[in-house]
Amino acid sequence: MNYRFVLSLLWLLSVLAPNSVKAEIKSYAQSAQDSVEMSNHNLTPDKDGKIYYLRDDISFTITPEWEVLFNQQVAKNAYYFSMGTKDELSSGLITLVWLDYYMDLDVTLESHKKHMIESEKYKWAEVKFSETAYTTFLGRKCRECHYNVISKEGAVNGKIIVFNSAIKTITIFYQSGSSDKTINDLLFKDFKLSFGVRED
Repeated sequence: MNYRFVLSLLWLLSVLAPNSVKAEIKSYAQSAQDSVEMSNHNLTPDKDGKIYYLRDDISFTITPEWEVLFNQQVAKNAYYFSMGTKDELSSGLITLVWLDYYMDLDVTLESHKKHMIESEKYKWAEVKFSETAYTTFLGRKCRECHYNVISKEGAVNGKIIVFNSAIKTITIFYQSGSSDKTINDLLFKDFKLSFGVRED
């Protein structure tokens, strides 16, 4: 599995979070580099190899093609989940970040983009973003931005989707290399169709 840009996204949380949780997130992100301990109590497998995810009123299905990379509460009001396709040569990656407070969608998206450009992971890469699309995700107003990254590890493209639900601010990153993008797009579609958020 190539292109697993997951640890850097933990640092992104510290950019978006209020001052009260920034230090806690940074502390977790630092320790995560040495030890990854995942919470599995919210993962329910079935006999067909699917895993059902339910946490903090967010749910979705993890099909057998995926493996969980991170599944953590990283601060009092911040959560981080990431999964990648299992095949070593595959490049699919889905990362889900949610904050238990409401943030402006344009501000959130611009913060994500700024972090990607300035992060150590992308320091020597060329990152190009599309114009922001004002669209919907599961019937909710969202902001969506596509990106392309060319680095020494290869070329990938992805998208960032940001939307609000009740008091949450939810961001979904989807990324794939070009060689298996068709397959990964179908896997992302399955994830999207299974995704749900219970409203209070």
